[in-house]
Amino acid sequence: MIMDMPYDGRRHSGQPQQGFQPRPGLTTGYSNKHHDAFEFNYVYRPATPEKSKLNYIMTFIYILSLCFVVMIVIAAITLNPITPICHVNDVMVKNFTTKPTLTGDWYTNVTVYNPNKGRFGHFQDFIVYFMHNNDVIAGSSMPGFNVEKNKHEIVEVNASTKNENVIALIHPELKLEELGKERDNLFVVVDIKIVPVTVFMPKIGSYMEAKGVAFCPGMKIKFQKDTVTEGRLDKRDGQPNFCRIMIL
Repeated sequence: MIMDMPYDGRRHSGQPQQGFQPRPGLTTGYSNKHHDAFEFNYVYRPATPEKSKLNYIMTFIYILSLCFVVMIVIAAITLNPITPICHVNDVMVKNFTTKPTLTGDWYTNVTVYNPNKGRFGHFQDFIVYFMHNNDVIAGSSMPGFNVEKNKHEIVEVNASTKNENVIALIHPELKLEELGKERDNLFVVVDIKIVPVTVFMPKIGSYMEAKGVAFCPGMKIKFQKDTVTEGRLDKRDGQPNFCRIMIL
């Protein structure tokens, strides 16, 4: 008698089945030469409102920090202009007297160096002032000139003390007395001011020209006892007399 047996997906050879358990996961009677694929639980979970808000805040902080860094870089560039380097080589005076009025023929020699590696420096017409304690005692206008990049120009200036310089003094009598005392001690200290000088203000990818003032203080003019009307810059220390550049 033939009995119907349930089919379990495997071949039957007619022999009694052994008591081995099939390998877990195997559903057919054929051997599986490949490992079973790993199953991942790809479950989509939408972002919660709290997480979306946090992401927005972090993005805003990142953009704000980036803008702050860019502003610092731009400020560092614009606040560090390239200024010319000026120093006084010599100062002389002849026919210097304080009685009955102030007179003198002044001369100076100034080196102007352009440290800009990108372009030449154009200096417009300027004025050189000879000053004593903030009072102008002589001045002269000079024509403009150009200085090539990484080059220097030597400027020679002659000026004379005129009557209008004396009139413009706040206290003429006190000034004449003060200059007379200094000259009697064989030293008169003067300052030199050059207005204007060119200052290079860096921009993104280029430069723009601005105006500045070169102030050269503490020029000690030495007189000799036998020639009290003539004096020259004291160079005993051998140090150059550099000027300070102030942006207008």
